[in-house]
Amino acid sequence: MIARIAVHACYGDGVTEIEAMPDLPTSPARRVDTPAGEALAALQAALERLRHDNIRLQKQTEAVAEANAHAVELMVELEETRESLETQNQQLQAKTEAVAEANAHAAELMVELEEARELLEAQNQQLEQHNAFIRQTFGRYLTNDVVKSLLESPEALQLGGERRKVTLVMTDLRGFTSMSGRLAPEQVVMMLNRYLGKMIEVIQHYQGTIDEFIGDAIFIIFGAPMQRQDDAERAVACALAMQLAMEHVNAQNRDDDLPEVDMGIGIHTGEVVVGNIGSDIRAKYGVVGSAVNLTARIESYTVGGQVLISEATRQEVGPLVQVGERFEVEAKGIDRPITIYEVRRVDGAFNLALPEMIANLVNLPQAVPFQYTVLDGKHMREAFDTGHLVKLSTKNAEVRTHQVLEPWSNIKMKLSSRRGEDLTGELYAKVMGALSGDGSGATVHFTSIPPDIEVYFHDLIFSQTNGDNV
Repeated sequence: MIARIAVHACYGDGVTEIEAMPDLPTSPARRVDTPAGEALAALQAALERLRHDNIRLQKQTEAVAEANAHAVELMVELEETRESLETQNQQLQAKTEAVAEANAHAAELMVELEEARELLEAQNQQLEQHNAFIRQTFGRYLTNDVVKSLLESPEALQLGGERRKVTLVMTDLRGFTSMSGRLAPEQVVMMLNRYLGKMIEVIQHYQGTIDEFIGDAIFIIFGAPMQRQDDAERAVACALAMQLAMEHVNAQNRDDDLPEVDMGIGIHTGEVVVGNIGSDIRAKYGVVGSAVNLTARIESYTVGGQVLISEATRQEVGPLVQVGERFEVEAKGIDRPITIYEVRRVDGAFNLALPEMIANLVNLPQAVPFQYTVLDGKHMREAFDTGHLVKLSTKNAEVRTHQVLEPWSNIKMKLSSRRGEDLTGELYAKVMGALSGDGSGATVHFTSIPPDIEVYFHDLIFSQTNGDNV
Protein backbone atom coordinates (compact mmCIF):
# COMPACT_ATOMS: atom_id res chain seq x y z
CA MET A 1 0.00 0.00 0.00
CA ILE A 2 1.06 3.48 -0.65
CA ALA A 3 1.90 5.43 2.55
CA ARG A 4 -0.65 7.99 3.64
CA ILE A 5 0.46 11.45 4.62
CA ALA A 6 -1.83 13.72 6.57
CA VAL A 7 -1.05 17.40 6.26
CA HIS A 8 -2.94 19.91 8.36
CA ALA A 9 -2.38 23.55 7.69
CA CYS A 10 -3.35 26.16 10.18
CA TYR A 11 -2.88 29.54 8.68
CA GLY A 12 -4.87 31.48 11.19
CA ASP A 13 -2.07 31.74 13.75
CA GLY A 14 0.76 31.34 11.27
CA VAL A 15 1.59 27.79 12.33
CA THR A 16 1.60 24.88 9.89
CA GLU A 17 1.54 21.31 11.16
CA ILE A 18 2.37 18.43 8.93
CA GLU A 19 1.55 15.00 10.29
CA ALA A 20 3.46 12.10 8.86
CA MET A 21 1.49 9.02 8.66
CA PRO A 22 3.16 5.72 9.54
CA ASP A 23 4.93 4.07 6.74
CA LEU A 24 2.94 1.37 5.07
CA PRO A 25 4.62 -1.94 4.62
CA THR A 26 5.97 -2.43 1.26
CA SER A 27 6.89 -5.49 -0.54
CA PRO A 28 10.59 -5.98 -0.39
CA ALA A 29 10.52 -7.56 -3.63
CA ARG A 30 9.11 -4.45 -5.29
CA ARG A 31 11.60 -2.70 -7.44
CA VAL A 32 12.18 1.00 -6.95
CA ASP A 33 12.69 1.70 -10.55
CA THR A 34 9.11 0.99 -11.26
CA PRO A 35 6.80 3.92 -11.72
CA ALA A 36 5.13 3.22 -8.43
CA GLY A 37 8.45 2.99 -6.70
CA GLU A 38 9.60 6.23 -8.14
CA ALA A 39 6.45 7.92 -7.00
CA LEU A 40 6.90 6.52 -3.56
CA ALA A 41 10.49 7.65 -3.38
CA ALA A 42 9.48 11.08 -4.52
CA LEU A 43 6.75 11.16 -1.90
CA GLN A 44 9.16 10.14 0.81
CA ALA A 45 11.61 12.79 -0.27
CA ALA A 46 8.83 15.36 -0.19
CA LEU A 47 7.80 14.13 3.22
CA GLU A 48 11.39 14.51 4.48
CA ARG A 49 11.50 18.02 3.20
CA LEU A 50 8.23 18.80 4.85
CA ARG A 51 9.56 17.39 8.10
CA HIS A 52 12.61 19.68 7.95
CA ASP A 53 10.43 22.61 7.01
CA ASN A 54 8.12 21.80 9.91
CA ILE A 55 11.07 21.74 12.34
CA ARG A 56 12.34 25.03 10.97
CA LEU A 57 8.87 26.58 11.15
CA GLN A 58 8.45 25.39 14.74
CA LYS A 59 11.76 27.03 15.69
CA GLN A 60 10.71 30.20 13.91
CA THR A 61 7.35 30.07 15.64
CA GLU A 62 9.03 29.66 19.00
CA ALA A 63 11.40 32.57 18.19
CA VAL A 64 8.45 34.70 17.09
CA ALA A 65 6.53 33.79 20.24
CA GLU A 66 9.57 34.64 22.36
CA ALA A 67 10.03 37.87 20.41
CA ASN A 68 6.36 38.69 20.88
CA ALA A 69 6.64 38.04 24.62
CA HIS A 70 9.76 40.25 24.79
CA ALA A 71 7.96 42.82 22.68
CA VAL A 72 5.09 42.80 25.14
CA GLU A 73 7.53 43.33 27.98
CA LEU A 74 9.17 46.14 26.02
CA MET A 75 5.78 47.67 25.35
CA VAL A 76 5.04 47.59 29.08
CA GLU A 77 8.40 49.12 29.85
CA LEU A 78 7.94 51.69 27.12
CA GLU A 79 4.53 52.58 28.51
CA GLU A 80 5.98 52.95 31.98
CA THR A 81 8.85 55.00 30.55
CA ARG A 82 6.39 57.13 28.61
CA GLU A 83 4.32 57.73 31.72
CA SER A 84 7.50 58.52 33.71
CA LEU A 85 8.73 60.86 31.00
CA GLU A 86 5.34 62.50 30.85
CA THR A 87 5.40 62.99 34.62
CA GLN A 88 8.95 64.32 34.48
CA ASN A 89 7.98 66.56 31.62
CA GLN A 90 5.10 67.92 33.65
CA GLN A 91 7.40 68.45 36.62
CA LEU A 92 10.00 70.06 34.40
CA GLN A 93 7.39 72.30 32.88
CA ALA A 94 6.21 73.26 36.36
CA LYS A 95 9.78 73.97 37.40
CA THR A 96 10.36 75.94 34.22
CA GLU A 97 7.31 78.03 34.98
CA ALA A 98 8.56 78.48 38.57
CA VAL A 99 12.02 79.49 37.31
CA ALA A 100 10.46 81.90 34.85
CA GLU A 101 8.35 83.36 37.64
CA ALA A 102 11.42 83.54 39.91
CA ASN A 103 13.41 85.20 37.14
CA ALA A 104 10.66 87.74 36.67
CA HIS A 105 10.60 88.37 40.41
CA ALA A 106 14.38 88.54 40.47
CA ALA A 107 14.28 91.08 37.66
CA GLU A 108 11.84 93.16 39.71
CA LEU A 109 14.12 92.81 42.73
CA MET A 110 17.12 93.84 40.65
CA VAL A 111 15.26 96.95 39.57
CA GLU A 112 14.33 97.68 43.18
CA LEU A 113 17.90 96.98 44.33
CA GLU A 114 19.31 99.28 41.68
CA GLU A 115 16.88 102.00 42.74
CA ALA A 116 17.81 101.38 46.39
CA ARG A 117 21.53 101.45 45.52
CA GLU A 118 21.13 104.74 43.66
CA LEU A 119 19.13 106.16 46.57
CA LEU A 120 21.71 104.92 49.08
CA GLU A 121 24.53 106.33 46.99
CA ALA A 122 22.76 109.68 46.82
CA GLN A 123 22.20 109.60 50.60
CA ASN A 124 25.85 108.67 51.15
CA GLN A 125 26.92 111.58 48.99
CA GLN A 126 24.65 113.91 50.94
CA LEU A 127 25.96 112.49 54.22
CA GLU A 128 29.56 112.86 53.09
CA GLN A 129 28.87 116.44 52.01
CA HIS A 130 27.22 117.07 55.37
CA ASN A 131 30.14 115.53 57.27
CA ALA A 132 32.62 117.42 55.11
CA PHE A 133 30.75 120.62 55.91
CA ILE A 134 30.90 119.84 59.62
CA ARG A 135 34.61 119.01 59.40
CA GLN A 136 35.33 122.14 57.39
CA THR A 137 33.22 124.39 59.59
CA PHE A 138 33.88 123.02 63.07
CA GLY A 139 37.35 121.74 62.23
CA ARG A 140 38.49 125.35 62.02
CA TYR A 141 37.63 125.80 65.68
CA LEU A 142 37.67 122.31 67.22
CA THR A 143 40.15 119.49 67.14
CA ASN A 144 39.62 116.34 65.10
CA ASP A 145 38.64 114.50 68.31
CA VAL A 146 35.73 116.85 68.98
CA VAL A 147 34.58 116.80 65.34
CA LYS A 148 34.79 112.99 65.28
CA SER A 149 32.77 112.84 68.49
CA LEU A 150 30.10 115.08 66.95
CA LEU A 151 29.91 112.94 63.79
CA GLU A 152 29.88 109.53 65.48
CA SER A 153 27.67 110.35 68.47
CA PRO A 154 24.51 112.35 67.68
CA GLU A 155 23.83 112.54 71.41
CA ALA A 156 27.08 114.49 71.76
CA LEU A 157 25.24 117.49 70.28
CA GLN A 158 22.83 117.52 73.22
CA LEU A 159 23.28 120.15 75.85
CA GLY A 160 24.77 119.03 79.16
CA GLY A 161 28.08 118.07 80.67
CA GLU A 162 29.99 116.08 83.25
CA ARG A 163 32.60 116.68 85.90
CA ARG A 164 36.07 115.66 84.87
CA LYS A 165 39.69 116.33 85.84
CA VAL A 166 41.50 118.05 82.99
CA THR A 167 44.66 120.04 82.40
CA LEU A 168 44.04 123.55 81.09
CA VAL A 169 46.47 125.68 79.09
CA MET A 170 46.11 129.43 78.56
CA THR A 171 48.39 131.36 76.22
CA ASP A 172 48.62 135.08 75.50
CA LEU A 173 50.80 137.33 73.39
CA ARG A 174 52.54 139.93 75.49
CA GLY A 175 51.83 143.52 74.45
CA PHE A 176 49.99 142.56 71.28
CA THR A 177 47.03 144.83 72.01
CA SER A 178 49.17 147.96 72.21
CA MET A 179 51.27 146.74 69.27
CA SER A 180 48.20 146.27 67.08
CA GLY A 181 47.34 149.95 67.55
CA ARG A 182 50.59 150.88 65.76
CA LEU A 183 50.08 148.53 62.79
CA ALA A 184 47.79 148.50 59.79
CA PRO A 185 44.77 146.19 60.14
CA GLU A 186 46.11 143.92 57.40
CA GLN A 187 49.39 143.54 59.26
CA VAL A 188 47.60 142.75 62.51
CA VAL A 189 45.54 140.03 60.85
CA MET A 190 48.59 138.61 59.06
CA MET A 191 50.59 138.39 62.30
CA LEU A 192 47.68 136.92 64.23
CA ASN A 193 46.85 134.30 61.61
CA ARG A 194 50.50 133.35 61.27
CA TYR A 195 50.85 132.93 65.03
CA LEU A 196 47.57 131.04 65.49
CA GLY A 197 48.21 128.80 62.47
CA LYS A 198 51.55 127.64 63.84
CA MET A 199 50.19 127.17 67.34
CA ILE A 200 47.26 125.09 66.06
CA GLU A 201 49.70 122.73 64.33
CA VAL A 202 51.56 122.19 67.60
CA ILE A 203 48.37 121.80 69.67
CA GLN A 204 46.92 119.18 67.33
CA HIS A 205 50.22 117.30 67.30
CA TYR A 206 49.96 116.95 71.08
CA GLN A 207 46.24 116.09 70.86
CA GLY A 208 44.94 119.13 72.69
CA THR A 209 41.41 120.47 72.29
CA ILE A 210 41.23 124.13 71.35
CA ASP A 211 38.32 125.48 73.38
CA GLU A 212 38.43 128.98 71.96
CA PHE A 213 40.49 131.90 70.69
CA ILE A 214 40.17 135.04 72.82
CA GLY A 215 41.76 137.68 70.64
CA ASP A 216 45.42 136.70 70.62
CA ALA A 217 44.93 134.27 73.52
CA ILE A 218 44.32 130.52 73.12
CA PHE A 219 42.48 128.37 75.65
CA ILE A 220 43.33 124.64 75.35
CA ILE A 221 41.96 121.53 77.10
CA PHE A 222 43.82 118.27 77.67
CA GLY A 223 41.47 115.53 78.86
CA ALA A 224 38.25 116.36 77.02
CA PRO A 225 36.49 115.10 75.04
CA MET A 226 39.15 112.34 74.88
CA GLN A 227 40.74 111.52 78.22
CA ARG A 228 44.19 109.92 78.37
CA GLN A 229 46.58 108.91 81.11
CA ASP A 230 49.26 111.43 80.08
CA ASP A 231 47.06 114.52 79.67
CA ALA A 232 49.15 116.67 82.04
CA GLU A 233 52.46 115.55 80.52
CA ARG A 234 51.25 116.28 77.00
CA ALA A 235 49.94 119.67 78.10
CA VAL A 236 53.33 120.73 79.48
CA ALA A 237 55.18 119.31 76.48
CA CYS A 238 52.78 121.13 74.16
CA ALA A 239 53.43 124.42 75.97
CA LEU A 240 57.20 124.04 75.57
CA ALA A 241 56.81 123.10 71.91
CA MET A 242 54.65 126.19 71.36
CA GLN A 243 57.31 128.41 72.92
CA LEU A 244 59.98 126.84 70.73
CA ALA A 245 57.78 127.34 67.65
CA MET A 246 57.66 131.10 68.31
CA GLU A 247 61.13 131.39 66.75
CA HIS A 248 59.62 130.22 63.45
CA VAL A 249 56.79 132.76 63.79
CA ASN A 250 59.15 135.63 64.55
CA ALA A 251 61.49 134.65 61.70
CA GLN A 252 58.59 135.11 59.30
CA ASN A 253 57.69 138.41 60.98
CA ARG A 254 61.24 139.66 60.50
CA ASP A 255 61.15 138.68 56.84
CA ASP A 256 58.02 140.83 56.43
CA ASP A 257 59.47 143.75 58.45
CA LEU A 258 56.97 143.10 61.23
CA PRO A 259 57.73 143.24 64.95
CA GLU A 260 58.52 140.12 66.92
CA VAL A 261 56.01 138.83 69.46
CA ASP A 262 56.40 137.01 72.79
CA MET A 263 53.99 134.57 74.39
CA GLY A 264 53.34 133.57 77.98
CA ILE A 265 51.69 130.28 78.97
CA GLY A 266 49.95 129.23 82.19
CA ILE A 267 48.92 125.65 83.02
CA HIS A 268 46.70 124.20 85.76
CA THR A 269 45.13 120.79 86.46
CA GLY A 270 41.77 120.60 88.18
CA GLU A 271 38.14 119.51 88.08
CA VAL A 272 35.76 121.28 85.70
CA VAL A 273 32.35 120.79 84.14
CA VAL A 274 32.89 119.88 80.50
CA GLY A 275 30.31 119.50 77.74
CA ASN A 276 28.01 121.37 75.37
CA ILE A 277 27.17 124.71 76.92
CA GLY A 278 24.62 127.19 75.59
CA SER A 279 21.14 126.85 74.12
CA ASP A 280 19.42 125.00 71.29
CA ILE A 281 20.07 128.04 69.09
CA ARG A 282 23.76 128.42 69.83
CA ALA A 283 26.03 126.17 71.85
CA LYS A 284 29.73 125.39 72.15
CA TYR A 285 31.86 122.62 73.57
CA GLY A 286 33.74 124.00 76.53
CA VAL A 287 34.54 123.92 80.23
CA VAL A 288 33.50 125.97 83.26
CA GLY A 289 34.74 126.04 86.82
CA SER A 290 37.18 127.72 89.17
CA ALA A 291 40.06 125.85 87.52
CA VAL A 292 39.51 127.98 84.41
CA ASN A 293 39.89 131.21 86.39
CA LEU A 294 42.99 129.90 88.17
CA THR A 295 44.61 128.99 84.83
CA ALA A 296 44.01 132.52 83.57
CA ARG A 297 45.53 133.95 86.76
CA ILE A 298 48.65 131.81 86.40
CA GLU A 299 49.03 132.92 82.79
CA SER A 300 48.81 136.58 83.87
CA TYR A 301 52.02 136.15 85.87
CA THR A 302 54.05 135.00 82.88
CA VAL A 303 56.36 137.02 80.70
CA GLY A 304 57.27 136.33 77.10
CA GLY A 305 58.89 132.95 76.53
CA GLN A 306 57.82 131.61 79.93
CA VAL A 307 55.72 128.59 80.97
CA LEU A 308 54.28 128.54 84.51
CA ILE A 309 52.45 125.58 86.06
CA SER A 310 50.43 125.18 89.24
CA GLU A 311 51.23 122.92 92.17
CA ALA A 312 48.46 120.57 91.03
CA THR A 313 50.02 120.18 87.60
CA ARG A 314 53.46 119.81 89.16
CA GLN A 315 52.20 116.82 91.15
CA GLU A 316 50.55 115.30 88.07
CA VAL A 317 53.67 115.38 85.90
CA GLY A 318 56.10 114.35 88.66
CA PRO A 319 59.83 114.09 87.91
CA LEU A 320 59.25 114.03 84.16
CA VAL A 321 59.23 117.84 84.20
CA GLN A 322 62.15 119.90 85.43
CA VAL A 323 61.24 123.24 86.97
CA GLY A 324 63.23 126.31 87.78
CA GLU A 325 62.09 129.13 90.02
CA ARG A 326 59.22 128.59 92.46
CA PHE A 327 56.84 131.44 93.35
CA GLU A 328 54.03 132.01 95.81
CA VAL A 329 51.52 134.59 94.69
CA GLU A 330 48.18 135.91 95.84
CA ALA A 331 45.96 135.86 92.81
CA LYS A 332 42.91 138.04 92.49
CA GLY A 333 39.74 136.07 93.11
CA ILE A 334 41.64 133.19 94.76
CA ASP A 335 41.14 132.94 98.54
CA ARG A 336 44.58 131.49 99.29
CA PRO A 337 48.15 131.93 97.99
CA ILE A 338 49.02 129.71 95.07
CA THR A 339 52.35 128.11 94.27
CA ILE A 340 53.58 128.25 90.70
CA TYR A 341 56.69 126.86 89.01
CA GLU A 342 58.63 127.93 85.96
CA VAL A 343 59.10 124.98 83.61
CA ARG A 344 62.54 124.53 82.10
CA ARG A 345 62.31 121.14 80.34
CA VAL A 346 60.27 117.96 79.95
CA ASP A 347 62.09 114.64 79.64
CA GLY A 348 61.01 111.19 78.51
CA ALA A 349 59.72 110.71 74.99
CA PHE A 350 59.09 114.47 74.66
CA ASN A 351 62.66 115.65 75.45
CA LEU A 352 62.03 119.39 75.10
CA ALA A 353 63.83 122.26 76.81
CA LEU A 354 63.49 126.05 76.77
CA PRO A 355 66.59 128.20 76.28
CA GLU A 356 67.93 129.96 79.33
CA MET A 357 66.52 133.46 79.78
CA ILE A 358 69.65 135.43 80.63
CA ALA A 359 69.25 139.17 81.07
CA ASN A 360 72.59 140.81 80.26
CA LEU A 361 71.90 144.12 81.96
CA VAL A 362 74.13 147.07 81.10
CA ASN A 363 74.88 149.70 83.74
CA LEU A 364 73.67 153.10 82.61
CA PRO A 365 76.12 155.85 83.57
CA GLN A 366 73.20 158.24 83.72
CA ALA A 367 69.80 157.04 84.91
CA VAL A 368 66.89 157.43 82.51
CA PRO A 369 63.87 159.10 84.12
CA PHE A 370 60.33 157.82 83.60
CA GLN A 371 56.81 158.20 84.90
CA TYR A 372 54.69 155.16 85.61
CA THR A 373 51.32 154.02 86.82
CA VAL A 374 50.31 150.59 88.08
CA LEU A 375 47.76 148.66 86.04
CA ASP A 376 44.95 147.01 87.97
CA GLY A 377 43.74 144.31 85.67
CA LYS A 378 42.74 146.09 82.47
CA HIS A 379 42.51 149.44 84.27
CA MET A 380 45.25 151.79 85.39
CA ARG A 381 45.47 154.08 88.35
CA GLU A 382 45.12 157.76 87.71
CA ALA A 383 48.18 158.86 89.72
CA PHE A 384 51.65 158.69 88.15
CA ASP A 385 54.82 158.11 90.14
CA THR A 386 58.39 158.64 89.05
CA GLY A 387 61.41 156.42 88.76
CA HIS A 388 64.69 155.83 86.90
CA LEU A 389 66.18 153.11 84.75
CA VAL A 390 69.59 152.22 86.15
CA LYS A 391 70.38 149.01 84.25
CA LEU A 392 69.10 147.93 80.88
CA SER A 393 68.92 145.09 78.34
CA THR A 394 66.72 144.69 75.29
CA LYS A 395 63.85 143.23 77.33
CA ASN A 396 64.71 143.78 81.00
CA ALA A 397 65.75 146.56 83.33
CA GLU A 398 66.53 147.48 86.90
CA VAL A 399 64.55 150.45 88.14
CA ARG A 400 64.56 152.75 91.17
CA THR A 401 61.25 154.15 92.37
CA HIS A 402 59.99 156.13 95.32
CA GLN A 403 57.15 153.68 95.88
CA VAL A 404 57.64 149.96 96.40
CA LEU A 405 56.61 147.98 93.33
CA GLU A 406 54.71 144.79 94.11
CA PRO A 407 56.10 141.70 92.40
CA TRP A 408 54.04 140.50 89.40
CA SER A 409 52.31 143.86 89.05
CA ASN A 410 52.09 145.43 85.60
CA ILE A 411 53.13 149.02 85.00
CA LYS A 412 52.75 151.52 82.19
CA MET A 413 55.76 153.79 81.69
CA LYS A 414 56.49 157.09 79.93
CA LEU A 415 60.17 157.68 79.28
CA SER A 416 62.16 160.83 78.83
CA SER A 417 65.56 161.02 77.19
CA ARG A 418 68.61 162.14 79.10
CA ARG A 419 68.00 165.57 77.65
CA GLY A 420 64.52 165.63 79.19
CA GLU A 421 62.62 165.06 75.95
CA ASP A 422 59.55 162.84 76.13
CA LEU A 423 59.87 159.70 73.98
CA THR A 424 57.00 158.71 71.74
CA GLY A 425 54.96 155.69 72.76
CA GLU A 426 53.96 153.92 75.94
CA LEU A 427 56.14 151.25 77.48
CA TYR A 428 54.61 148.33 79.39
CA ALA A 429 56.47 146.11 81.87
CA LYS A 430 55.90 143.44 84.50
CA VAL A 431 57.60 143.68 87.88
CA MET A 432 59.58 140.49 88.35
CA GLY A 433 60.76 141.08 91.91
CA ALA A 434 62.33 143.50 94.35
CA LEU A 435 66.04 144.10 94.56
CA SER A 436 67.77 143.33 97.80
CA GLY A 437 68.75 146.43 99.72
CA ASP A 438 66.73 149.45 100.57
CA GLY A 439 63.54 148.20 98.90
CA SER A 440 63.33 151.02 96.37
CA GLY A 441 64.61 148.92 93.45
CA ALA A 442 63.03 146.20 91.33
CA THR A 443 63.64 144.21 88.16
CA VAL A 444 61.11 144.55 85.37
CA HIS A 445 60.49 142.70 82.11
CA PHE A 446 59.24 144.75 79.19
CA THR A 447 56.06 143.29 77.70
CA SER A 448 55.49 145.91 75.00
CA ILE A 449 58.10 148.25 73.57
CA PRO A 450 57.17 150.92 71.00
CA PRO A 451 59.50 151.15 67.98
CA ASP A 452 60.98 154.55 68.94
CA ILE A 453 61.76 153.39 72.47
CA GLU A 454 63.18 150.12 71.12
CA VAL A 455 65.59 152.12 68.98
CA TYR A 456 66.41 154.34 71.94
CA PHE A 457 67.18 151.31 74.13
CA HIS A 458 69.38 149.85 71.40
CA ASP A 459 71.31 153.11 71.15
CA LEU A 460 71.70 153.29 74.93
CA ILE A 461 73.13 149.80 75.13
CA PHE A 462 75.35 150.33 72.09
CA SER A 463 76.61 153.65 73.43
CA GLN A 464 78.14 152.00 76.47
CA THR A 465 80.68 150.35 74.16
CA ASN A 466 81.51 153.58 72.30
CA GLY A 467 81.12 155.95 75.25
CA ASP A 468 78.60 158.15 73.43
CA ASN A 469 75.80 160.05 75.12
CA VAL A 470 72.28 159.54 73.83
